[in-house]
Amino acid sequence: MTPELEHIHLPSVHVRAKDGTGFDYEEDLYVGTRTEDQPVWRVIRFAILAAGEPISISETFDELCEEELAEMEELLPVLMDEGNPAAEALMRESARNEFERQLRIGAGEERACANCGCSETRACSGGCGWATETLCSNCADSVVEDAPLVELAQMRSDGLIDFTPPGLPESPEPLVSLVSDAEATRFLRARKAGA
Repeated sequence: MTPELEHIHLPSVHVRAKDGTGFDYEEDLYVGTRTEDQPVWRVIRFAILAAGEPISISETFDELCEEELAEMEELLPVLMDEGNPAAEALMRESARNEFERQLRIGAGEERACANCGCSETRACSGGCGWATETLCSNCADSVVEDAPLVELAQMRSDGLIDFTPPGLPESPEPLVSLVSDAEATRFLRARKAGA
């Protein structure tokens, strides 16, 4: 039985060109009863859209380490203050960092973990390294339902399973913000060139 999780949806960032191409950045926290053995999960979803339809969705998830959790607890009042320019600036910076990271991953300049989605410039909270060509040390060292994550990662990359940490619900509808057409077009072109 999965314990109840509180879902905190941080302000989203959406980039759209006039023709509907662009990307969506969403960051969510899932918090259970605050005990030493109850994790706080962070899930980042990054969707690429063409003509308003998703053509690629990547998901990165990790368990927040104590240091990052303390930082997040300090930032939450700002981030959850609707209309706060500081919150918007922080989330736009996170979205731009993820945008650039996805460009590098799509171009083959940066590798990403086949299971959790971390990469060289966005490691798991608390740090990780490369255990194999496709798995970070956190995923390679973990076990889920008695199956090694190496096997799960292979099954996930083969499209046989869609693994998300237990108990994480779907993200709710996000807020909308717009930025330049050129940025969205640049991302899609780079993604196509890397494919």
